[in-house]
Amino acid sequence: MPVYTVSALLVYSLMWAAFEGLMWLAILVTSERPFPFLNTFQSRIESTLARVFRRPAATVAEIFLLVFVGRLLLIPIAPIPQPKIVDDFSQLLAADTFAHGRVTNPTHPMWFYFETFMVNQKPTYHSMYPPATGLVLAAAQVLTGQPWYGMLFATAAAAAGICWMLRGWVPPRWAPWGSLVFVLATSKTNLTATYSGENLVVLGGALVLGAIRRIVRERNFAASIWLGVGAALLATTRPYEGAVLVTGLVLGGIYWALTSGISARTLLGKVALPVASVLLPVLLAVGYLNWRTTGSPLIAPYQLNLVQQHITRPFIWQKPANPPPVYDHAAIASFYDQWELDWWKKTRGFRGLPLFVADKLATVYAWVLWPLGLVTGLGVYQLLKHSGRRFLAWAFAFFLMGLCLEAYQALSRYVAPALSLMLLLAVYGLRYTGVWRRKTHHGQRIARSATIIIPIVLLLRVGTGFAYSLNQKRWYITRDVIERKLDNLPGKQLVIVRYSPEHIPVEEWVFNRADIDSAKVVWARDVRERGNADLLAYFKDRNVWLLEPDGQVPKLTAYRP
Repeated sequence: MPVYTVSALLVYSLMWAAFEGLMWLAILVTSERPFPFLNTFQSRIESTLARVFRRPAATVAEIFLLVFVGRLLLIPIAPIPQPKIVDDFSQLLAADTFAHGRVTNPTHPMWFYFETFMVNQKPTYHSMYPPATGLVLAAAQVLTGQPWYGMLFATAAAAAGICWMLRGWVPPRWAPWGSLVFVLATSKTNLTATYSGENLVVLGGALVLGAIRRIVRERNFAASIWLGVGAALLATTRPYEGAVLVTGLVLGGIYWALTSGISARTLLGKVALPVASVLLPVLLAVGYLNWRTTGSPLIAPYQLNLVQQHITRPFIWQKPANPPPVYDHAAIASFYDQWELDWWKKTRGFRGLPLFVADKLATVYAWVLWPLGLVTGLGVYQLLKHSGRRFLAWAFAFFLMGLCLEAYQALSRYVAPALSLMLLLAVYGLRYTGVWRRKTHHGQRIARSATIIIPIVLLLRVGTGFAYSLNQKRWYITRDVIERKLDNLPGKQLVIVRYSPEHIPVEEWVFNRADIDSAKVVWARDVRERGNADLLAYFKDRNVWLLEPDGQVPKLTAYRP
């Protein structure tokens, strides 16, 4: 992750704010001036949506199928993506482990050569991430041979979950629109093109939010099960951010329920117990996984990875490790003791506060909220006046406060638990816009125009991003090409990766399957101090290659000791 400056982050945020301003200018113009073509287009879109989603009970399933099948149809022009970032490779290791019926793997005798980011080598060999994403990827790997279909399923399920959530809070016609905006918004942040599982996080947040409305207003206590499922998904994907979101929503929901006439005894018996019946087995399973991977049910793989690899710590009140971890490889050390530690130093104290705040602002607004910043703010402002629903605005503020307690550079995945809440706030903002100046229908025309132009703007951003990516030479594409080439050669292959001093640490090539010895292609680090002698002796039955990835073109040659 590059370390940005305050000015760069502010300029970036202001640039997207200007684009949002231009979008609203277009919305105002089209709402006030007669454009026959646009009016006809709007009417056809609205009638098509009303016809397709005419059966409210089937809308959620239709949204799921539309997203799932629609993405499958796009594969010829947007192929199944390769893993891009270290988090993707780590999640795929978890998937491969689960797919082989194991919760972890024994430490490999040559583990020293296989050390890499986001993966623990001792006391067992496993991904550092919570298990939900790996389990979904593993299911797809077992059923289809391709883990990515698990992420496609998660994307479709998240869209359907948002549709279900919105149907509980707002009139049904807003539900398909919100799902469409979610799909387009996550496409612009690449959530649908990675293996990191953010869409499972979004699904968890949507289930929690949708269940609370049904429990309190409809007295539908069966929705407590969905509340438990949503909380379990958050606990097994993004535990901290999920806990912050659930805390804010549940506390607000309890207050709303009590002031709506639901007794504390009813909440305990018909809500808390069903939620506990879902969460307790999940937490016990997580404890078992922790015990098998780290040796303690109370120490998660992520916590162990913090101790083994990271110098800095997740929260702003924590100081860097002293003494720091001892790194065996320069490429790993350069990330933690330069990039990560440099960020921590630049965001400490009063002088570092502007950079810290600018980073959070740029991530939340430009990468997640845009182009819904204005209507989300309007939704928050109006909901604060509503006695029953103002807790939604406070829960959003509480979540953002929790996000500001994290010391690391902000990423869009950290905000994923609250994405469904942001969409709900934005929909409320549009609904309040629609009743502005009701006598003249001025606000109604603005809201109607916005519901068409906002998806169009998001689609344009997705399209320009896709066109830009076609001309980019990405290291992970080259890695995939090399691995496929080696996989087609006779016999087993060993690739020794030799980085230059100028290597970019996050462009990490050394990732392996769960069962390293059985893998057709094994990736290992070049350790010149050892001469790689023990590695070569262990894999004496393999063809050995030397990969030098840091030139203009990665160079693969036969290895010569």
